[in-house]
Amino acid sequence: MHRTLLALPLVFTAMACSTATIEPGHRALVFAPDRGGLQREVLSPGVYHLHGGDRIEDFDVTYARRDLPVRATTRDGAPVQADLTIVYRPILAELYQLETEEGPKYYDHVIAPQALDAARGVLEHSTRDEELARVSRLDAALEQAVRRATAGKHVEIAQVVVDHIEIAP
Repeated sequence: MHRTLLALPLVFTAMACSTATIEPGHRALVFAPDRGGLQREVLSPGVYHLHGGDRIEDFDVTYARRDLPVRATTRDGAPVQADLTIVYRPILAELYQLETEEGPKYYDHVIAPQALDAARGVLEHSTRDEELARVSRLDAALEQAVRRATAGKHVEIAQVVVDHIEIAP
């Protein structure tokens, strides 16, 4: 019986703690309700011991690719449809700000609408014969516009590529 009484605190401590594994290519923030909520420290891959009601907010920080269809009208009135690929990832040092300001669906709330507006702006200021004929120049202009539009939003735009462009005759 004496051993049982000594073991009880260990059992309760073990029940109050859990572990979380952060995989390579991921980072995490700890949400600790008893310490004021989301913690600012970014955790690297590894195994971590959590206490009480703590939980891990996991982030894939590898480069992701998303396709984005864009429709616009050029400066000279030609309808144009472009299929873009955007390569992006969260900025590691800004995961706390990304989570608190933009949330887990940051692509849908930040990147897609900003990229769509920026791409439309570039396409609408282009002409069918000049700029749209040189896709490499268009790629660079779109990439710059998307980077400017998402600046300060805690994401890195690595590349914007025009996969396909179709201009109405």
